Amino acid sequence: MQLDRGLGAAGVAIDPGAPRGVIVGLTALISALPVLFAWNGWNRVLTMSFEGFSGNFANGLPEGEKRAAYERQIVPTPGRIYFEAAIGIGTGVNWQNPTRAPLLLIAGEKDRTVTPGMVESTYRKHSTSPAVTAFKLFPGRSHFLCAEPGWEEVADYAITWANRLANARN
Repeated sequence: MQLDRGLGAAGVAIDPGAPRGVIVGLTALISALPVLFAWNGWNRVLTMSFEGFSGNFANGLPEGEKRAAYERQIVPTPGRIYFEAAIGIGTGVNWQNPTRAPLLLIAGEKDRTVTPGMVESTYRKHSTSPAVTAFKLFPGRSHFLCAEPGWEEVADYAITWANRLANARN
């Protein structure tokens, strides 16, 4: 969405939330239910449960590493952002924007929070623009693909993609 507003020379969206117009699949909806059903969640700070983290967010992480990752990574977050995203507040995109900077969309094959299908749908919609749009699926990875074993491959891919674009412009 920042690229759509003219901000940035290139963008990499890793497991991006669905912009308005992209249908959220059943798996992603089920993983969001604890937040959406939290009493007065719109006005509260919420913390993901260990069970939600383990089963939907870091399901690709080895079992013995999940508790430590949860303790290290999960922080309380205002519930309002989840509700705004669910109803599309602030998530609109001009899919045909010809001046949008190049965009790489990355998905984890086993992501239950932002499913590969959601990211592919976002890619297809962005591809209606003449701006450079690319998609990369990482097999066997969950939503936690930037912190689970092998995260370096994700980082290297994104950096290589961005460098290739920069070199093509020079």
